[in-house]
Amino acid sequence: MVDKFIVELQAQLDAKGVSLEVSDEARDWLSVKCYDRAIGARQMARVMQENLKKPLANELLFGSLVNRWP
Repeated sequence: MVDKFIVELQAQLDAKGVSLEVSDEARDWLSVKCYDRAIGARQMARVMQENLKKPLANELLFGSLVNRWP
């Protein structure tokens, strides 16, 4: 499930010429963080947004990745 979200994010980043590499440790952390026995993986989108998409967007707009894509 984590890989599905990462593939979707990578597809969005491909348009900007940015590649994303996620370590096995990060994938494990996300899978633990995203799963809840009571509700399953429903919170995955929120966890991915807060821990991957927002920080990455900040780097693309204001940080070390500014002007690195066409």
